[in-house]
Amino acid sequence: MREHIQFLNYQQELKKQNKSLRTQDPIKYSKLRKYSARISEYLHWSQKDEYLQLIKDFLNSKIDGKEFDKKFSKMVTVIEKKSSLLFQNYEELKRIEPSPRSLGFGKWISEIYLYCNEFYEDYDLNEGEDPALKTEEQLRGAVTSLFPEIQEYF
Repeated sequence: MREHIQFLNYQQELKKQNKSLRTQDPIKYSKLRKYSARISEYLHWSQKDEYLQLIKDFLNSKIDGKEFDKKFSKMVTVIEKKSSLLFQNYEELKRIEPSPRSLGFGKWISEIYLYCNEFYEDYDLNEGEDPALKTEEQLRGAVTSLFPEIQEYF
C-alpha cells in the first residue's frame, strides 16, 4: 500500500509539471493502475451482500430489468466515486487492506454492468434493430449464467 501512495504522489507531482506518469514511467503507471483496480475491486467486494440480494431479487423476478439496471448501475457508480475520492485522501486509503478473497470479484461486476449498459427495456428482437442491445430476457440469462461465479465469493 505504501508503494501505491508513493506512485499517487509522484503522479500528482508530474501533473503539476504538465507531465504524465504514463509517459514518464510506464512501469510505475502500470503498477499504479493495478493497485487502483485492486482497491476498486475490494470496495465492490465489500458490498457483495447488497449485490447478491439485488441479483437474487432480479433472478427471482421480484424486480424487473429496468429496476435491476437502475439499482445495479447506481451501486457501481457510487462505489467508483468512492474509489476516486479515496485516491485523493491518502490517510483513508492507508487504512484499507484489500482482502485476498476479493480478487476477481470486480470482473463479474464489470460483466453484469456491461450487460446493464446494453439493456434496452423496450427492445424488440423482431424489429431487427441493433443486435448489441439486450432484452430483459437476455439480461436475466446473462446474470443467471454469471451467478455461479459470483456465488463463489460468499
